[in-house]
Amino acid sequence: MTFWDGPWHILRYSIDDLRDNLQYCRNELEGMLHQWYCEDRNDWSILPLHKRELMRFATREARPIHIAETAALLGSSPKHTRMLLQQLVEEGWLEPASGSMRITSYRVVQRNKNI
Repeated sequence: MTFWDGPWHILRYSIDDLRDNLQYCRNELEGMLHQWYCEDRNDWSILPLHKRELMRFATREARPIHIAETAALLGSSPKHTRMLLQQLVEEGWLEPASGSMRITSYRVVQRNKNI
């Protein structure tokens, strides 16, 4: 599994929309890219690449993420991936979603957008 595996996102535009209402199409596409890839999360810019990719993946998934799939995503060992995930927990980006003695899945910490 790679980072790009997963469901397809299809946006449909008529030829008339593309010809006559191009700005609308651009705005809609930009909005969807922000939603899908979290590029509007400027606070993630401080994170190293692997942690940033883990956060993007965790945000895009509608369920908790597991160590095996994130290790495959990064192409790294489960031990290294577990260390990165634990660092993201300690930094307040992720929280454990299951496991008490040994955490097996993680989810994104919901932040208050008004702060």
